Amino acid sequence: MPPSAKLNRAVCTFAEDGHTQLHDLARESLNDYCDSCGWDLCVGSPDNLREMAAEEPFSDPSRAASWYKVVLMYLLLEHYEEVLWLDADVFIWDTQAGLSIPSICPMAMVAHQTDKGLVPNCGVWLVRRSQREFLLGLWQMEKYRLHGWWEQSALIEQLGMGKEPLKCRSQANALFRSIYWLPGKWNMVPTHKNWLKEQPIFLHASGMSIEDRVAHMTRWSKGEL
Repeated sequence: MPPSAKLNRAVCTFAEDGHTQLHDLARESLNDYCDSCGWDLCVGSPDNLREMAAEEPFSDPSRAASWYKVVLMYLLLEHYEEVLWLDADVFIWDTQAGLSIPSICPMAMVAHQTDKGLVPNCGVWLVRRSQREFLLGLWQMEKYRLHGWWEQSALIEQLGMGKEPLKCRSQANALFRSIYWLPGKWNMVPTHKNWLKEQPIFLHASGMSIEDRVAHMTRWSKGEL
């Protein structure tokens, strides 16, 4: 956690185990993006996040790593007006692309149309300070503590898209309608159909083995799609 915020917004991420190599491949693109577009970069420590999660208001240091993005964003939003979470396997292809969303929108992300339905992807997730308590509410949804989609499952339920991710649907509640739904180029996944139908901004090597993620991100780091 930075002792003081230099700017009013931050990109945040962390990595552990096999994902550390992915973060290393993405790190230069993160640095370039933050320098170009005016973001602080905050890279969390999984061990420190677990220590913080052992204390109030979280009181649960033994969750899957994906859950700790919620802890990191919650803590950073005490210092920043908005934070942009990026999974360790996100590579920034266009480091000059500014991200600005309407002031009335509390969050921004991409929802992918999949064979399971419309699925919000938490790998690229902008959250504003007004949503700190919302993040804490996601953490407190204990029934998803061990679910394979973790915090994403909790978010899907809060958006009124179905209590089980495999049944998620596009019917919208007020929260869903308030989110700024980014174009797909902000979270482009190689395993999706027609994934390069538009020029990418953020590339996301999700839904594949670590080896395949490394292969994709190595190409991206060399300027190859």
